[in-house]
Amino acid sequence: MKRIALIIAAVIPILILTGCLGGGDEASESTATPTTASATNTPPPIPASNGASSDLGVPRPFDEKPTTPDFFLDALKKNQPVLVLFYSEDDLSQDVLAEVKKVYDDQYYGGGVVFLFLKIDDENNQTKKLAQDFSVGYIPYTAVVSRKKQVIFEKNGYLDSKIVEQALYSAMNKKI
Repeated sequence: MKRIALIIAAVIPILILTGCLGGGDEASESTATPTTASATNTPPPIPASNGASSDLGVPRPFDEKPTTPDFFLDALKKNQPVLVLFYSEDDLSQDVLAEVKKVYDDQYYGGGVVFLFLKIDDENNQTKKLAQDFSVGYIPYTAVVSRKKQVIFEKNGYLDSKIVEQALYSAMNKKI
């Protein structure tokens, strides 16, 4: 009997996160995406994710180190949110890169957010130092750093454009 209770207790949160027990949420089924990210638009809901945290509620400071590359420090000085994506040649990384580029092409091309697409496979020591500063465990790894040097979003593994859009919306419209 205890085994059944444990199995049920383990399965129900998974079903809730995947939407199997939800009640027809029309907002999450919409295929339309906003064309701008102004303060008056309502951000899309964050879809359930599988993998590392995609929590936007607990920012942490980005810890600059003496080894932090100048190109990243220069990006932070622009007083704009910075999206950093560490990727490689593997298929999962390429899928994530495509999802992030969708948001870039659709909404942020030309300003508002600094995008850094960093290929980790290269022998670039600066990229590897920055990966160490973010404590990247595995790739793909995506992070959004606010104007005030707060990491407001970070995620290993797959994410879709709606998660990226929500993180950037938060970075653009919060005073963190």
